[in-house]
Amino acid sequence: MAADSAIEQILQRVESILRAIPGIATVSRDGVDALEIQSFPAAVVGIGANEPDQLLNDYIDWSLNLNISCWVSAQSNVSKALEAFKAQVQTAMAADIHLGLGDKVDTVEGAWSGPFPMNEGLTEAAETKNYTVRYRNVRTDPYTLFG
Repeated sequence: MAADSAIEQILQRVESILRAIPGIATVSRDGVDALEIQSFPAAVVGIGANEPDQLLNDYIDWSLNLNISCWVSAQSNVSKALEAFKAQVQTAMAADIHLGLGDKVDTVEGAWSGPFPMNEGLTEAAETKNYTVRYRNVRTDPYTLFG
């Protein structure tokens, strides 16, 4: 079996951090439809652009756009439940900006997207937190992270 790519290693660490949040019911990756999530609170990890910064040697510094959508369900005070869950996610991610990968990775916090309702009854809501994950690898090796 081949080794995991640098991006896969990063995603696995983020998922592990989120799964350690007390009371979290679901952690999954992008592509999950709101209708598929049955257990709340839930966090869905997604990735966006992965921008290279070509160095004058054999290394490439990358900036990976990563987002975490925080989903909650509550019969009342859904915004209060969402704010509480967002704080848990943000605190967990801030606990180690290196994602447990030492000096090979660092994360930069970005903006929240703004909350949005997930159903007509307004009992489910979500908000997305953006991060930039910076890492380095060798041009010819997308699997090994370097500090």
